[in-house]
This record gives sequence, C-alpha cells and structure tokens, in this order.
Amino acid sequence: MEQCQVCKRNFPDHLIQPLITNKDPIEKICPLCALKEVNKRHGLPKNTPFHGDMAQSLWQEAKDYLEETNGK
Repeated sequence: MEQCQVCKRNFPDHLIQPLITNKDPIEKICPLCALKEVNKRHGLPKNTPFHGDMAQSLWQEAKDYLEETNGK
C-alpha cells in the first residue's frame, strides 16, 4: 500500500503514480486526485473524465477500491 500525497488515503501501490506537468510535479498521487488536478489546471469541469483509456481505467479502479474499503 502507498499513500497519496494529496488526499493522504492509502491505495494499492500500482495506483499511486507521479503526475508530470509543466508546473511543479506532484509525486505519488492517486488517480482521483490526479483527475481533479488535471481538470483544474486545464479549466475543465470537475467531472470531466480522463481522455486516455489507461488513465480512466486506473481512476475507475481507485474509485472502486475506495467504495470496497469505505474510503479507508
């Protein structure tokens, strides 16, 4: 398990990835926080999904994981 540096929740290791941007990089971030950050930086609505299949798949897996563990 690894902790997201933004929301401080624990996720399986493969769900925590660095978010690489042209601004300050955010290391070790979960897909849920990554989507919020990407949408914020691009001025998109909060509920805009990732455009890439892999990123959206990881987002869904993280969401499902939190639902199964009640957000712990």
